[in-house]
Amino acid sequence: LESNMSFRELCAATDQDVLDACGDEALLDGRSVQILFAEPWIEPRVGTLRTDITQPMAYFPVSSLSSAAQGSILVFSGREYDVVGVEPDGTGWVGLALRER
Repeated sequence: LESNMSFRELCAATDQDVLDACGDEALLDGRSVQILFAEPWIEPRVGTLRTDITQPMAYFPVSSLSSAAQGSILVFSGREYDVVGVEPDGTGWVGLALRER
């Protein structure tokens, strides 16, 4: 990272670093995207508290999701999902609520 980067540029670079290290490839309406995927049946835990995940979710930086909308189709790990909700989190990321087809 360069020392003369703006805060916005630094955040975008950090988002990309997170996706490079932890992300998975998926197809959103036929376009390749990197996502962070979460499923409720994996029983995710943060510390000793359960998370509030109640359905499959895919997370992306907002900048990479210009076409994501309710009704879009996400293909991940050989399974197809309908996007049933788009949930921006206010940090520059958006969660896609998914329903398996």
